[in-house]
Amino acid sequence: MAENRATHATELYTQRLVLTLMNLNKDVPFRTRLMNDYMEHEGDSSKTWDEAKTKDYLEGVIANYWKATPAGPGPATYIIRLGSEDREPIGYISYFRRNSDVPGEIGYGLLREHYGRGYATEAGKEALRHWKEDVGIKEIFAAASLDNLASIRVLEKLGFVPGGYVMVNGWEPSEKVRFSVMVLSGMELLKGQYIYLGYKVTESEGSEAENDKRV
Repeated sequence: MAENRATHATELYTQRLVLTLMNLNKDVPFRTRLMNDYMEHEGDSSKTWDEAKTKDYLEGVIANYWKATPAGPGPATYIIRLGSEDREPIGYISYFRRNSDVPGEIGYGLLREHYGRGYATEAGKEALRHWKEDVGIKEIFAAASLDNLASIRVLEKLGFVPGGYVMVNGWEPSEKVRFSVMVLSGMELLKGQYIYLGYKVTESEGSEAENDKRV
């Protein structure tokens, strides 16, 4: 890892929440639960994740994000927890960079049972404040499907505006999908830069995957 990188805070606090930097070993059980919650309600409910698969996935993702960020602030994921005594985990929020052609990106997820309570907005405001003011990150974008109105509303509350589009790999290796993005106010529009989604491909799936885990 590069030296002299800005440091992400270990914990962040809001009125109702505590955000703690993800510990890969300790937080894998929750991330597994979160992934299965997503698959049940929004993905393929016939596919389930175990802790070994989740850890392998996260290790690959983190390694790829560091590879895509040779300088400047590295990636960070916070586990969103209720501010009660037991600090129950309810979601996550991340800053990361998929490749050097695009700015850093924000992503988040919540257990479905905690939707509609303003937690994503509350956590997002504090995380963005920290990343912009304390860490010094100036440009951040977010990919949001046009039919995901709830996520778009959250991003708007966080200060994001329509910001062009990127091209992403679809579920088939040869598929390229146009994806609308939102950017922080004042940023230049993205104009079709290519990014990878967060899943693995094999080396036989084309030269673009060569020497890149594409996780």
